[in-house]
Amino acid sequence: LWKTAVPFGHSSPVLTRGRIFLTAAENGALVTLAYEAANGKLAWRREVIPGRVQKIFRLNGQASPTAAVDEQGVYVFFPDFGLLSYTHEGKERWRHPLGPFDNSYGMSSSPVVSGGVVYLVCDQSKGSFLLAVDAKSGKQKWRTLRKEHLDGWGVPIIHQDQIISVGASRVDSYFRETGESNWWIPI
Repeated sequence: LWKTAVPFGHSSPVLTRGRIFLTAAENGALVTLAYEAANGKLAWRREVIPGRVQKIFRLNGQASPTAAVDEQGVYVFFPDFGLLSYTHEGKERWRHPLGPFDNSYGMSSSPVVSGGVVYLVCDQSKGSFLLAVDAKSGKQKWRTLRKEHLDGWGVPIIHQDQIISVGASRVDSYFRETGESNWWIPI
């Protein structure tokens, strides 16, 4: 039906409300893009300049995480910057700085939004954590350190009252409300 060129990024497209959302990196900027699903025309483009650029594995990139979307907004994670939220029309709602990270292959876990909360797993060589941020304000609700996780890339799974996360050596479940550990199993 149509074809359009996009800047480089490893993220997957997200389709909702007649728009396709992507993340990319171009000319030193971290880019969030919205395209019209009907014809592929660019609806809006927003850029942020990272305060740092971390060295990562050559086959990864600065825009690997996929956007998350709900009725209120679009949520993107750039490891060299942090979490950002935009309206569906492209107006910035909030910023939540994160990093730097210690993951030799680079970060690629994508945010997940559910019930007015954005969840993000940040697994790395040391200091891994699971984060819950209020989707409306960008304020941190809780942050839970994750044990024994080395360079993981899993996206959190929301199931009823829990968040399930696959790490490099184990699968963990956390309570959604508090971030407290529910159960874990080795893999």
